[in-house]
Amino acid sequence: MVTPTTRTFVFVAVILSLIASFPASAQVGSRSTVATAGTQTAYSVATVARNLSNKAQDVFNIASNQRGQTPVELYVALCGFAGSTSAYAQMAADGREETNLRNAAYKLVAQAMEIDSLFGTSGAANLRQAWRQAQENVALLSNAYPLVYTYSGSYRDSMLRTTRATSVGTTVAGGRFHWRGRVDGSDYIMVQGNQVSISHLEDKYIQDASYELPAPLPQQALQARLTKLKGRGNVEIVRQPTAENRYTLTVLVEDPAGGDDQYEFEVVW
Repeated sequence: MVTPTTRTFVFVAVILSLIASFPASAQVGSRSTVATAGTQTAYSVATVARNLSNKAQDVFNIASNQRGQTPVELYVALCGFAGSTSAYAQMAADGREETNLRNAAYKLVAQAMEIDSLFGTSGAANLRQAWRQAQENVALLSNAYPLVYTYSGSYRDSMLRTTRATSVGTTVAGGRFHWRGRVDGSDYIMVQGNQVSISHLEDKYIQDASYELPAPLPQQALQARLTKLKGRGNVEIVRQPTAENRYTLTVLVEDPAGGDDQYEFEVVW
């Protein structure tokens, strides 16, 4: 049973964890000091973040009023998500640097995907409907950077379902993803279908990135294999494509301190 004390502890712990990952020096003072493009981005993300926080709180309030009908794991996850989105909305309103906001957005998307998997067939109809509204705002936040987030019933999900339907009864043909670029920090490189995106984690952004993806990554679970061709640091697959992550392949590239280095790797399946 989730007690009020447990709920409060989870809520506070999540907020502190999210805030702790961003130093105070990351604040940029006022939006007027940011370049026009940066101000435009900060404003739109702040608006989406505020709306997402409100929707997440609505979902948690419903779950709190229906504790008897809400599975414990789902209840705790919704509590944590409400806390995280509240902290994120405050960071966006404070004008945190885009790099920090992007990193935190990646964590929010991961939390949302976990909640998607926990919902399954659980939860009352009004709770599921409220979560759908939160999902729409997670998708907007995901598109701002961009990250990859697909939820059941979205346009992207409809396209994925169509792709899967047309490939039923066929085996997964061999494919490959070849990537290269100059790295001076840590980044996630994500592949979903024929889309490739980068989620920057720390230090400098990737430079001169290019890739080859002759055919889309199949929309089904598989075990990809990675070969590092160049680079002094760590390159590894951290998430294989599964239904839970919307068939997204995620590669982590980490370069040690001391300038950038040329990285190149190939993933096959």
